[in-house]
Amino acid sequence: NPATKNVMRGMPTLMLSNDRQGAATNFGALREGKTQEWIDEVLKPVIDAMPKNKRTAFGQDFGRSGDLSDIWVLQEEGDHWRTAFLLELRNIPFDVQKQIMLFVLQNLPLLQNAKFDSRGNGQSHAEAALQALGPSFVECVMLSAGWYAEWFPKYRSAYEGRSIRVPKSEDIVQDHRLIVLRDGKPVVSAAKVKGSDGKDRHGDSAVAGLLAWAAATGESLQPSAGATIQRHSPVENRPSRGLIKRPVERGRRRWA
Repeated sequence: NPATKNVMRGMPTLMLSNDRQGAATNFGALREGKTQEWIDEVLKPVIDAMPKNKRTAFGQDFGRSGDLSDIWVLQEEGDHWRTAFLLELRNIPFDVQKQIMLFVLQNLPLLQNAKFDSRGNGQSHAEAALQALGPSFVECVMLSAGWYAEWFPKYRSAYEGRSIRVPKSEDIVQDHRLIVLRDGKPVVSAAKVKGSDGKDRHGDSAVAGLLAWAAATGESLQPSAGATIQRHSPVENRPSRGLIKRPVERGRRRWA
């Protein structure tokens, strides 16, 4: 599995991709060990370099073979949240994704909140995170029209107000252009675009960024001192100015 790493304006964008068919068996019995090697060589140094005294937030849009899995980590920096790193996983087996995700969650400094796309295949992934860290840190989000309608306008305002800083990346720009208005409400377009690697993208980083922003700025799940932690049901968070400039579907307005 090739791994590539690009650093854009001090904000690492990492990619782990498997181009072979039958990915779940190609890793073989050494899958866990090989994954740990990648974590130690590529991912761990990025997390180790993060400031240890600033809060972090985590968002993941899950994908297996059809779409990317995007993990977006934000870290508080004064009056804004800055991208600590963006990790993209393409065609990576479920158990490998879980191993990577848990390493990230368990090693981020001052994790405030993590929000997961818990629809479809993402449900078991989100549940594993919830079981590992508990409901005071992890929220399983059933993405819906109502949730998008609440959070996408807040996310857009964060870009306009320069409250969020992200890597300068055409892939990120293209993903965010796939957010369109349908009947006056923001949705992810059904269209797909070609990424910088020549492969399809479907707004994956836009949804991960949205979840990370909700995790950063939504009501904290952590209890106050002395409070009793109770389980609760899952609930439904700047690139350059003018990031989202044009519609991608005929007959539908862009998200603006």
